[in-house]
Amino acid sequence: MTKSWNQMLSIQERYHDRLQNIKEISYKNGNKIHHGRIITIKSLKDWNSLFYNNEKLNSNLNIYSKNLYSDKPLECKVTLILEHNCRPNVHLGVFIIHLNPHRQFFDGHAVLIEFENKSQIHQNIEQLFDLKKPSTQVVQMSEYDMLKFIADNNNYDLLYECFCNNFKPIRFSHIKEGYFVDKFADNDHEEHDCCHIEIPITDYYAGLNLQDQQSEPNISSYWNMNLNCLELQTRKN
Repeated sequence: MTKSWNQMLSIQERYHDRLQNIKEISYKNGNKIHHGRIITIKSLKDWNSLFYNNEKLNSNLNIYSKNLYSDKPLECKVTLILEHNCRPNVHLGVFIIHLNPHRQFFDGHAVLIEFENKSQIHQNIEQLFDLKKPSTQVVQMSEYDMLKFIADNNNYDLLYECFCNNFKPIRFSHIKEGYFVDKFADNDHEEHDCCHIEIPITDYYAGLNLQDQQSEPNISSYWNMNLNCLELQTRKN
């Protein structure tokens, strides 16, 4: 399903636009590597402890809560990239959320949450992303990789603004006993899924320029029809 989804011309067009947008942006930290803690959310209780209020504000997040109470839920992966003391006694959590297997521009959302030290949301985060748990792992990814991964353009703009605002999240090193915070840590962790996006540009698409595609209504109709059909098929499955 993921391969078929990513091969659709509509997805290829959007991915092409995203790459062009990233290419044209002016900031120069895109290759900067950040470290994050990744977990699999398996219950609505854990999901709501992090994102209940955000889901009310952003309906795009509904796909994840709906997935959790479906008969055959996909893995719901949540990665936390945390900046301590972005302001005095306030932390900033950047959460990258996606399903596994991932479908580009369907899932893959960023949620930015500022919270006070030792607040309830802070306690929930520390409990869920506890590095003493074997299920919590550290992954790494570049800012460019995250920007390519994000499904929603408004979400993309929010994340880009965060990166441009001198974002300095904590980093991790690893020893036999486990992970620990280390601002001088090497980039030797497993790469996040966003580092391995595969959007095969078909020969047909590669032979057209973007302006030609946008001026041909039949092609646009073909994209929309296939996108809708695949979404309907996904719901049935």
